[in-house]
Amino acid sequence: MSLLLKHFLAPNNRLYKRYKRLLNSFTLSLCALSCWTQIAEAEGSRTLYSSSATASSSRANLEWRTNTYGNLVLRRTLLKVYANKDEYILLGSSAVGITNGDIRVYNPGRVSGSIGSETIPSTADFVCTSQAGQGVISTRSQELNGPRAISGGGNPSGYIPCYYHASSTGVYDIVFYGPIGSNSATDGTVTGEINLNSVNNFNAQQGSSVAAWDVTVRSNDQTSTTDLNGRLFTYYLALFTGNNGRYLNFPVYPVTTDGFRYKVELRGTDPNGFVLYGNQTGFFDSDGKTPLYHDLLGADGQLTSPQGGVSLARPQYPTFFNSIDASALSYIERYKSDGSLDGTGIPLSPIIPVISNLQFNGTVTGNNSSYGTGGTFNFGSNVTGIYELIMSRDGSNFDPTNSQNRLLRGIMTTTGQQAVSWDGKDNSGNFFPVSSNYKVRVRTFGGEYHFPLLDAENNFTGGPTITMLNATNPLGNTRGFYDDRGYKTISGSTVGTVGQVICGVKDFYGFVRFRTKVK
Repeated sequence: MSLLLKHFLAPNNRLYKRYKRLLNSFTLSLCALSCWTQIAEAEGSRTLYSSSATASSSRANLEWRTNTYGNLVLRRTLLKVYANKDEYILLGSSAVGITNGDIRVYNPGRVSGSIGSETIPSTADFVCTSQAGQGVISTRSQELNGPRAISGGGNPSGYIPCYYHASSTGVYDIVFYGPIGSNSATDGTVTGEINLNSVNNFNAQQGSSVAAWDVTVRSNDQTSTTDLNGRLFTYYLALFTGNNGRYLNFPVYPVTTDGFRYKVELRGTDPNGFVLYGNQTGFFDSDGKTPLYHDLLGADGQLTSPQGGVSLARPQYPTFFNSIDASALSYIERYKSDGSLDGTGIPLSPIIPVISNLQFNGTVTGNNSSYGTGGTFNFGSNVTGIYELIMSRDGSNFDPTNSQNRLLRGIMTTTGQQAVSWDGKDNSGNFFPVSSNYKVRVRTFGGEYHFPLLDAENNFTGGPTITMLNATNPLGNTRGFYDDRGYKTISGSTVGTVGQVICGVKDFYGFVRFRTKVK
């Protein structure tokens, strides 16, 4: 399951090494994992809250407001949709035409800035209310039936869409404004109703949110009623139920930048207002660059000042609303864990990580080091992402939390040869004693998926659950880890009680690992 390296601190010994290949992935799970099925229909709120939604389920409105989580991620949903040249993007919501309620479309490349706090141009390429009387979803039946044909003849039980003709092939940005418009942090009166029985789902009481919304791509034929699904995604999803005790049950479909696809299902999550997204890192330790692998603990629901100086990592992975249309992947921008752009295009098949050319370079000569001086580990990686290096004091215990071992963990921002410095100390800050050799385990992780769930208070029924969809793992494709214990940061601050369950206002996160190996 790992790459092992024997190295030493005393002189005149040989370096031993053997290589293995390791595939891992990380995901959030609040409890045990299992599988269930929900029918996926088109793209939008009718996907999340389909006709098969259970009576115990509730609805969360889509939000666009000015609040920020962790001083990094805005409480809003910037939707993105892939369309080919001359296809049509059909749009509608329960807020169009109500005060400042509207839908805005931006051509590929016009929205800029870091994921989570993008700069939205003041002028849109299309505004729904420019097509008078169109784009209004006014009943649950219209929501479920989706848009009529642009020509007006097909799907008569659907809503009359506003529509935009795609001028080029690419990813278009979509913004849904609630009745209160674009510049407010005020809650709406959200009902949480799946069936949209209350008039407040269709009037100004929606506030900064939208109860029903739809983004559908169809061909260049204006008479078409065939939806081209798997095109709509977002990098972060801001939703509002309006209260606790309103349980959410729906799936989303994220994909990592190295091509691993997942199905994530909320199963009884009880969040009120919250944001969910996916990335490679989860959260950063107090140095702002090392993966934390623990919860955040804050003084308020907005996580403005997490304890211990830890921080959020930006949203990074696209999250789709249906099983992914593979044709969209070539046009999706890839982002690094620091929020910088890494290029365009996600591979159709997952990339299996490979470690090569592992070496230890000492401070004396070759692989020899003097006591108390450490050295440098070098290895090659065919993927970017997180590495984990564990030095074992006794050669058999590789527990990263063992005070006599040493954990070195970080992020590879480029592929190729990596260099990891070691100061000669163990996890407790003492120098490793002189010895003939020590064993080291190095691992790199592919398809690593963290699922931060910001400001979600409760979950009582065993979710979320995560399933890897496009690779086979001998350990099973639905496994998870969730660490809610207290910890000590790199700077030495203690968050909670080390090893004990944390109570308080916190962000939930965890991960699963899917492994393949080659000796």
